[in-house]
Amino acid sequence: MPSKSAMRVGEDIAVVGFDGIPMASWTSYRRTTIRQPVERMVQEAISIIINDTMRPSDGFWPHTPGKLMIRASA
Repeated sequence: MPSKSAMRVGEDIAVVGFDGIPMASWTSYRRTTIRQPVERMVQEAISIIINDTMRPSDGFWPHTPGKLMIRASA
């Protein structure tokens, strides 16, 4: 279905999502996303809760890098 907008995604404007969902790779969609390591993030959160290892004064914040999935929208 043709777009009614004068803006062209991936040419005039970039669109980036942060969810990394499979739909983002569909041929008609092709949205650039950041795939988040959800399983690792959950493991980190559970570890923090169980071990009570994080206190605001500690300055400790877990780092779970995502992966940029470049597609047609950016």
